[in-house]
Amino acid sequence: MRISVLFLFFLPLLALSQEETYPEAIINWRFIDDVEIYSMPNGNLVSSMHNDHENQNYLSLKILTETGDYFYVEMTHSVYGKSRTGWIKKSEHIGAFSRNDAEIQNLSLFSNPHATNSKIRNLTGWQSGFITIEKCQNNWRYVSLIYKEEKVSGWIEADKLCATNTSSCL
Repeated sequence: MRISVLFLFFLPLLALSQEETYPEAIINWRFIDDVEIYSMPNGNLVSSMHNDHENQNYLSLKILTETGDYFYVEMTHSVYGKSRTGWIKKSEHIGAFSRNDAEIQNLSLFSNPHATNSKIRNLTGWQSGFITIEKCQNNWRYVSLIYKEEKVSGWIEADKLCATNTSSCL
């Protein structure tokens, strides 16, 4: 009997410790329009949310799954916690910043979502800015960004990204 009671006591703790982590992203704080939320990819518009610039209450995302053109997300205001779940169309406004807080930095993009057998493109002297997330695969993100006035794309390790509009991730 005691073992059963202990098991029932610790079961919720085991479930919490194995909680799945999802890719995180943000809606760029500079984006002023509504982010439309759909019932399914190419489905009905069910809601929308937007960055609250007046209160610096910006949108953050957990990417639960994706299709070619849509992310299924849990979207939350970072300060007040208002949250909605649904499909949003992929766009240049969904992404993150570099975890390295330097204004000018070096960044490496890979040709595949793994470091081995992957060509590396080293971006030296990159003017730090917003990095668009186009797709996710395990601990890697396929991203695009502007480098020397040119749009470049490639894979980057997720831990190199900072999914916040309001502070650094150092």
